[in-house]
Amino acid sequence: MAVSFSWLDGPQDIVHYLAGHTDNFTEGDLVILTDGDHVSIATDDNAVWGVALTDYTAVGSGGDVPVSIINPTQRWVAYADATTVNATHVGGAFDVNVATGAFTVDLGGTTDKTFIITQLDPRDGPHTGSGGRVIGHFNANSCIGTEV
Repeated sequence: MAVSFSWLDGPQDIVHYLAGHTDNFTEGDLVILTDGDHVSIATDDNAVWGVALTDYTAVGSGGDVPVSIINPTQRWVAYADATTVNATHVGGAFDVNVATGAFTVDLGGTTDKTFIITQLDPRDGPHTGSGGRVIGHFNANSCIGTEV
């Protein structure tokens, strides 16, 4: 799978943060803000701060990670889980599967409703198949914008 979440359009606020000394990121992973100035890998999809814009391997003292702070006016390209993606998913709000390097839109999960699908990715055609790409935005309630 390629990058989990890729920015498509809308305002982009990129901020550089220190990463925790034990965290590993893959470009496109969702992150949270901790201790006011550090980012950690998101472990819950309903409290997301941003999207890591580069791969990062943990080092003893932490290192620099550029992060796109998410907001509901941005559009993102994301991969869906193993469920076959089709037009019935457009307009739906879904959870996000949280896994380093493999964050996906959970088409079977509607508890947190983190990501709202606005269209299918036209590169995949009308039926994207299992693990296809979707375009959408984060739910405003999931864009915490404050420290966890």
